[in-house]
Amino acid sequence: MNFFQRISKAGRVLLNSHPENSIYEPSVYTYGDSFFDNKMVDLSDTVPYVVRPTLHNFRFASHDPQVRGILIDNVTKSNTNYTIKATSDKAENLLREYDRKYWNLSNQFDNDLMNGMIDGDIFYQIYYKDNIPLLYQLAYDGIKYKIKVVFDDYGKPRFYKHLTEKNVGSTAKSKKYDELENTLEEGEVTFNPEEIMHCKYMEQNTRGTSLVSFVIEPVYYKRILKRQLPLTAFKASNLLKVIVGNNVKPGMELTKKDSDGIAKEATDYHKKGVVQFPFGIDAELLNAGALPDIPSYIDSFEKDIYKGLSAPEVIFSSESSNRSTGQVQMDSPLTGRVLFLQYNQEWLDSNYSRTLFRQALDLADMEDERGWIVFDPLKNFYPEPNKIDVYDNRDTGIPNQQTNNNYNDYNNPYKPPKKEGIKA
Repeated sequence: MNFFQRISKAGRVLLNSHPENSIYEPSVYTYGDSFFDNKMVDLSDTVPYVVRPTLHNFRFASHDPQVRGILIDNVTKSNTNYTIKATSDKAENLLREYDRKYWNLSNQFDNDLMNGMIDGDIFYQIYYKDNIPLLYQLAYDGIKYKIKVVFDDYGKPRFYKHLTEKNVGSTAKSKKYDELENTLEEGEVTFNPEEIMHCKYMEQNTRGTSLVSFVIEPVYYKRILKRQLPLTAFKASNLLKVIVGNNVKPGMELTKKDSDGIAKEATDYHKKGVVQFPFGIDAELLNAGALPDIPSYIDSFEKDIYKGLSAPEVIFSSESSNRSTGQVQMDSPLTGRVLFLQYNQEWLDSNYSRTLFRQALDLADMEDERGWIVFDPLKNFYPEPNKIDVYDNRDTGIPNQQTNNNYNDYNNPYKPPKKEGIKA
């Protein structure tokens, strides 16, 4: 170790250590100078967010054409063809049969991905029919339909309380069409933890995270600017100036009624074929002044939406970047969008393998078996055969590393293409 390396190492040691008997409070920072500390401001007070982060606003923002297009693209590319695998043929056939007859997981995955990215949290009631676990999604909008999660002393869910509305109106078949109406009555339902499948998208601090929540501000400003576009286009057209009186007939006196009639006749002149004025009234066009470049402002907020939704702009715009950069953004197995799509697939697998599959196998007296979901590879990117993770969540939820032989036996619905001299 040379002299400069010793100095560098000593600096790191000093910077990473604390004085003896010191007190350290995480997440509280100071520059140690009261003068500067007093001059500083809080972002939340100086430039607060304008849009309230509520479930209603998340869902409203999700209908923006750009946001909705990105979400649909995420769903369709994440929910590729999948295969249900299990530790035995018997368990695998059982889960596949349930999926084909009762679950229809492909539609469930579309629903979960869309709702997860918008709401952050999804609640399913688990009920049973003929000893088969089935799912029923609980209504949840944060206004009329609310859900509270009550935790125990160890931070585990103790029960779920669902505030809902029930229809107490008559639904008899003998009723006429106009007589069938919903009569809603507020009610509460309590669920035990084992009765609820709580799907948390990008879980943070025991809560799901709405992906749309990161773009409600740019969506708000973009919508305001788009409202200005028609006004800008109208103002961009030439204005009509009306002159009352001339050298032949000067000083014409008009009543308010006459003046309003001339203004009405001159308004929207470009929509009319001919505009007629009486003698003594002349009209001429005025060129419009400089107008703001609103499309460029909208483009700035659209870029923020791409970033907030983790969507490479190159997917939706051919002008965003060059071809090589776009290839890296989409297909790179280390930094590309393929990792985001794989996260979505792993999230789906985790939700269903830990709850629905586990209960189905337990009810079929297959407590020692486990099942999981494997999606088709994205952009021919294959995981390493000797590092595949299979979740066994009944006890610890910790992934078990499977051997290469086990992987080839039952955990590989697809195999890499054969290469000369190499076994697939």
